[in-house]
Amino acid sequence: MPSLTHRIVTFLRRLVGQPRPNSPSPEQILLRATMLRAIDVTTAISDSFAQPWTDNPGGNERAVFGIWTNNAIRHLASVTALAQQGDLALTAEVHFRQLLELLLQTRRLAEEPRPSREGLALKVAAWGCIDYLRKLQPVKDHPLAVKGYAELAAMKSRFPKPLVAQIEREMKKGKKFWHGLTQTELARRTSRGSQNLAAVFQIASSQLHGSWDVALGVTSPRPGVLDFRPYPDQATLYRWSADLVDRCTDFSIAIWNTVARAVGAPTLDPEPSI
Repeated sequence: MPSLTHRIVTFLRRLVGQPRPNSPSPEQILLRATMLRAIDVTTAISDSFAQPWTDNPGGNERAVFGIWTNNAIRHLASVTALAQQGDLALTAEVHFRQLLELLLQTRRLAEEPRPSREGLALKVAAWGCIDYLRKLQPVKDHPLAVKGYAELAAMKSRFPKPLVAQIEREMKKGKKFWHGLTQTELARRTSRGSQNLAAVFQIASSQLHGSWDVALGVTSPRPGVLDFRPYPDQATLYRWSADLVDRCTDFSIAIWNTVARAVGAPTLDPEPSI
């Protein structure tokens, strides 16, 4: 984890530190400040992650929380890099949704009582393995899939047979996720106080489907003519990018703090109101 984060932070600092040809606008300064905050948060999460986990989580719990934390950092780094690249920031919402999904799953696992959390973490791993095998089934004999399929099949054989049977029963009943809920239901369950993470998830998901882009990004479509509606101006694009980086940074803090409280590691301050 520390070496991965060091490489990410080094890349982002080099990216943010690139010289500008002209004096930066207030919006550019705002964006740069939010990007530097994201880099600082990435470093802080790495430092906290490396501290002892004093509640002594089991191996499965440690693995799941560790992978999710690593993925959160990768998504935050991706958003930060895209925000630096002008128009590419407009495609960074996919990483925002991934961070939201990580937050929902982290909260669900963390809220599980300690006696059963290790077993639920094992289910997370087993579910991922079985789900991947099912989706590879149509191409399992393809030269590019044979090795991976065999490795996953061997991994599946190491999970307890009763757990595998339980997961396969749940999948046959139409369950799509290890927590047994739809993502919207999970978002509703894991919202805190006045939060409405279900609405946030639905909006974030719809933005990725492409139909909103057609409705909002094209003006006066006529036969043989396609006029694209640009963002209002460059300053607005910088503000949008800064807002997205800030939201993703807050989600990353919330993910780590959820993990940290569950395993007895240092949390980050201030706590975002997510």
